Amino acid sequence: RRAPKSCERMLPQQVVAACSSGLLGAAIGCFIGMRRAENAAAPFSSSALIPATPAHYAGGDMVLTGAPILPAQMPSAVAALQWAGWPGFDNIRFREGYVSSYNRQTRNPNWVCEHLCKQTLNGDANRKKSAGFAEDDVDPPHMRATLNDFKNSGYDRGHLVAAADAKFSQKAMDETFLLSNISPQVGVGFNRGYWERMERWCRNLVFGGGYSDVFVITGPLYLPHVAKDGNYYMHHRVLGKPPMVHVPTHFFQGHPGAADSQRARDAYSRPRTGCGEGGSECRRWRARAVRRLAIAGATDCAGRVCCPERAY
Repeated sequence: RRAPKSCERMLPQQVVAACSSGLLGAAIGCFIGMRRAENAAAPFSSSALIPATPAHYAGGDMVLTGAPILPAQMPSAVAALQWAGWPGFDNIRFREGYVSSYNRQTRNPNWVCEHLCKQTLNGDANRKKSAGFAEDDVDPPHMRATLNDFKNSGYDRGHLVAAADAKFSQKAMDETFLLSNISPQVGVGFNRGYWERMERWCRNLVFGGGYSDVFVITGPLYLPHVAKDGNYYMHHRVLGKPPMVHVPTHFFQGHPGAADSQRARDAYSRPRTGCGEGGSECRRWRARAVRRLAIAGATDCAGRVCCPERAY
């Protein structure tokens, strides 16, 4: 039976489209095959993500989206990132005492990484000599947290890299007060309670815990909660007028370290609210952390999961 005239007119177009699709598919298949052969001949190395540092680069702060070029004078925390892997490459900043990634949407750090050792924890730097909290002028005014965002908010300006972790240099300590290193935190019970205890515990891993080096990666989390209807919802406050600075629901901290070295290895996740000694919420999160760490195989060098809330 003869096809309708409309089908006869469309038939050549369909043939051309089918031939074009076939040629395109064959080209993609050849390309994938070539890439597989290249990967088999040269296995992937994570260090390939980080280009070599140009010899002419003089160092200093950098803000990049994409894999960063390492500055000539870089903080020692980069060693942990090169070994364990970079959590992300969004707006990387190389400070004198830490490396960070800043989120211009939430006005919070994505993560910060620091290196604790006796050399970095000792020195003449004093927080009384610092000018105090300051906006990070690396970011455009409409993309950064401001001092007014925190004013009368009821939240503390919580350090992710503590000022006491950068005593080796006054500049390094001053940079911990930049708002790009700050997240809103509940004051009583958390920033002036559990979080302060956590910071002190990390430093004491070096001073009295028998570890020569402690690499610390810290950042905020925005986790959903289960409502009465059984569904998960995101709910957190946003500070400022207009509202810009997101208040994290939780915070995480990890200590990457090699098994054959004296580096502490563990990880934690805590709600932003205060957790008192032995509180039910703290126990629940403690149990979940132990399960996650057991699955990931992340324990400290003594082969156990540490409990900083009981350390002091």
